[in-house]
Amino acid sequence: MAEAVLLALTKIGDALANEIAKELIAKLSEKVNNVKDLDEKIEQMRKQLTTMNNVILQIGTAYLTDEVVKGWIGEVRKVAYRVEDVMDKYSYYSVQMAEEWFLKKYFIKASHYVIVFTEIANEVVKIEKEIKQVIELKDQWLHPSQLVSDPLTEMERQRSRDSFPELVKDEDLVGIEDNRRLLTEWLYTDELDSKVITVSGMGGLGKTTLVTNVYEREKINFSAHAWMVVSQTYTVDALLRKLLWKVGYTEPPLSSNIDKMDVYDLKEEIKRMLKVRKCLIVLDDVWDQEAYFQIRDAFQNDEGSRDENEPLCFEALKPRSTELHRLIIRGQWAKWTLDYPIFRSHGKYLKYLALSWCHLGEDPLGMLASHLSNLTYLRLNNMHSAETLVLDAEAFPYLKTLVLQKMPDVNQIKIMDGALPCIEGLYIVSLPKLNKVPQGIESLSSLKKLWLTSLHKDFKIQWNGNGMHQKTMHVAEIYFM
Repeated sequence: MAEAVLLALTKIGDALANEIAKELIAKLSEKVNNVKDLDEKIEQMRKQLTTMNNVILQIGTAYLTDEVVKGWIGEVRKVAYRVEDVMDKYSYYSVQMAEEWFLKKYFIKASHYVIVFTEIANEVVKIEKEIKQVIELKDQWLHPSQLVSDPLTEMERQRSRDSFPELVKDEDLVGIEDNRRLLTEWLYTDELDSKVITVSGMGGLGKTTLVTNVYEREKINFSAHAWMVVSQTYTVDALLRKLLWKVGYTEPPLSSNIDKMDVYDLKEEIKRMLKVRKCLIVLDDVWDQEAYFQIRDAFQNDEGSRDENEPLCFEALKPRSTELHRLIIRGQWAKWTLDYPIFRSHGKYLKYLALSWCHLGEDPLGMLASHLSNLTYLRLNNMHSAETLVLDAEAFPYLKTLVLQKMPDVNQIKIMDGALPCIEGLYIVSLPKLNKVPQGIESLSSLKKLWLTSLHKDFKIQWNGNGMHQKTMHVAEIYFM
């Protein structure tokens, strides 16, 4: 019940921990008075929400179905959503302001930030009034006996704390729709290395909001699903017991049977239960990746493996409907695959193509461009090629998203004039030999999002040395790691 409050508190904590932002806002306060005590008001808001969270945690389980109690918790949730929105805005503009300070543009746009943070300060004042009203409602309508925990409350909290009922709706995802689409696509790629997806980044970027929304929307498509809060104080056996119960273990969670299982037995039981089931497991609030590595073998099953070198044959595939727009393929291709009907005759209808381990020869981009010119999404993953990838003029005229991932041979990418005229998202990930800036990348005028992660150690030096920050100012989001 209190998850929305916890999310709001997390975002407040992230904002208050940003010392650079606080310093810059202090400079703004010299120009406008109501920004002067903004951090103090946010801190007061944090204290009030913390108290509300503690009150909700104390409510007896029997009273959680009471309409008055549910109504009050609903009002708390609304306030928490408002706080989240304001803190997202605070964090976003704080980061933007800090970046422009670094680039010496801060003084040019100072008046803009005065307006932005004045609006934020005014919204915080409104939230203060809403919080006061919620407190008054509690005092007026909730009986003290409803606010006292019964003996079973703690057990119920432990069982339900990993759920996010009715928490994040589509309208909460302003600004991160593209990431939701990308994350959802990754869930359904039939690839071994796509089974583990990490969502990370600085506080206030909406990571939990994003993942929660995708989880709530897609969990119905998985026969086993669980949201697990790890935290800093986890123990491996406690995580496994909780997971075992959440994926359908029939015994009560505190029964003598499950309580006596050691880590090995718990993992074996989880393997047995998930053996033929498609599962979606989210680990939230992970402070150390070791938490995953300590339990990952519970999800691994050695049965059903196939020979990676066995070529896939598409010769007999002849789609009858022009509605087949999306193909996700993992495995080796037979030599003449692109001449088979599914590509030769139906290729003009394909919009989305994701390939892994499909070694297409020296020039995979050139080969695909000549056969599948109407693609809007292309992903190449885990494949060998020539050292240089070339996107010729007029290649992929409708492509909006291109993902190049885990291509170990590539050390150079050339984008010729006229290539990718509609590209909006370019993701170059895990190309360990790529030490040069892709030629022509600055000419992609429609580009909105560019990810350059896990590349050669000299790549960023080349990027900075070539003045690419200035040359790609039109790209709204550039992510390095």
